[in-house]
Amino acid sequence: MPLADNRSLQPRLERGVFLLLGASGSGKGSVGAALLERGAITAHASMGAWLREALLDPATATLEPHLAPQLAEFASPLEYLRHCVMNGLLIPDAWTQAVIDLRLEHAPAGLWLLDGYPRTVGAAQHLITALERKGIALLGVVHLRVLNEVAMQRLLARGRSDDRESAILERLEFYHFSVLPTLEWLETHGVEVVEISSEQHLELVVSAVESALEGWREKSADVNPRSSRPTL
Repeated sequence: MPLADNRSLQPRLERGVFLLLGASGSGKGSVGAALLERGAITAHASMGAWLREALLDPATATLEPHLAPQLAEFASPLEYLRHCVMNGLLIPDAWTQAVIDLRLEHAPAGLWLLDGYPRTVGAAQHLITALERKGIALLGVVHLRVLNEVAMQRLLARGRSDDRESAILERLEFYHFSVLPTLEWLETHGVEVVEISSEQHLELVVSAVESALEGWREKSADVNPRSSRPTL
């Protein structure tokens, strides 16, 4: 299944992506959906959705060697993914990187969003290299901040089967242990990180993200005024 697309509303950039990171319950999906509806982005991609789609795709067999050690105890890749989601475990970098490589072959034009990725420094290193190889500019990162207590309330309220309190706590712990250091690594390696509180009303969060996008557009135009392709 392709990325959720909105090509009729093209922003001024020829080809670029920004990352949306935050803990479970920070509202990444809601923000991405709102940006797409408002025409601020041409596509909203989620690593979680990519993984679920990859597991249902016959081509997924090409990814299974990356999971061989982990798959030994499970009936299928889908069962292993479900196990990881239910227990707040990390999907191996080798597999998410393989998915990234496959998906970037068909990356959309315009400005699009990748949410929930990368979650490790190794994944961040690979992503930057893969984007550069495809000529896709990485504009920056929006980090949605949320208190653990607020995230817990939101996740328990939505009532999903994988939102048990113990699993949520594990996901939040992983976020602080791995995702926050990844954010720091990106920032120290020249990727701009914009911090936004996601505890405010969704409309305010989306407006703040749009302001960040406008700033990145202007910077890209200043760096390379003769071309619509962003240059970092």
